Amino acid sequence: MTLPTSRFWGALCFVIGTAVGAGMLAMPTTNAFSGFFCAFCLLLFSWLFMLATARLLTDATLHVGEKAHLFSITETLLGKTAKSIGSCVYLLLLYSLTSAYISGASSVIGGVFSHYFSLQIDETRIAILFSMALLSLLSWGMEMVDQINRFLLGLLLISYALLLFALPPHIEPHLLWHYEPRALFQGVPVMF
Repeated sequence: MTLPTSRFWGALCFVIGTAVGAGMLAMPTTNAFSGFFCAFCLLLFSWLFMLATARLLTDATLHVGEKAHLFSITETLLGKTAKSIGSCVYLLLLYSLTSAYISGASSVIGGVFSHYFSLQIDETRIAILFSMALLSLLSWGMEMVDQINRFLLGLLLISYALLLFALPPHIEPHLLWHYEPRALFQGVPVMF
């Protein structure tokens, strides 16, 4: 058995960073208002849904064979029209995710400047500067992006470990019994 290469660890860090950013932080945060048990049920349902779709995607990939990717699977199983529609939907998904990340980052950065430096900066300007900073980062090449991603993932793991030690004294068990099922509708768009 050979040891995993540096590329393997870099790819693993990208997947972990993506999953932790979108899944582990956004989903519990948006569902917190519904209460522990309602949020747990929605998270469990979401996990079961993702498990089922992963199984279907695995079956489709094995059916198509070598060098299968999302578009070749769609074309092989559903035809060229479905491939065109799927490509457009996929591009719209990527556009909406990019817009959401830029908007969210602009809001956070604006809040930091407002709170810590008493500076009110227009979020549009922050979004443009943030986008330019990301583009300049990408122009340095994937090696640099990989190193920065590993560093940020390390910071994320350290902050998570600190949170695990700092949070228990502040837990109020009686709040676990609170539930507000109507608040689940706020979290459903984030889940799917």
